[in-house]
Amino acid sequence: CVVVWFVCCYGSRLSSLSILVSSCAAPSCYTSRVWVPAMLGLADVSVYLAIWAVRGPNALAVTTHASIDFMRKPKAGVDVIARAELRKIGRVLVVAHVEIRSEGCSDCVAQSSMTYSLPPAV
Repeated sequence: CVVVWFVCCYGSRLSSLSILVSSCAAPSCYTSRVWVPAMLGLADVSVYLAIWAVRGPNALAVTTHASIDFMRKPKAGVDVIARAELRKIGRVLVVAHVEIRSEGCSDCVAQSSMTYSLPPAV
């Protein structure tokens, strides 16, 4: 069971907009580590929330590309923090980069590259 919640959004310029999202570690009855697919989900939700911060809620925005590189195991029993940065916001596509770290640790656990497709303006 992984809970994703919004922490904060900051940045005054569009190019520096980033968002922090935290995912709670799974209960000890399941595992002591964060589940790998949950980290990809965390990256996806982080980018979606960053798009919401710029463009407002858009139910039709969809992930068109997602890749994730796992670099090390997350620390056991602590939350993981995702920092999503929107690299390019175009008319149709949004390109983002996400870094995932264990809470209290500076080493990157995973990094993700994601692209979202936005519906045409009505």
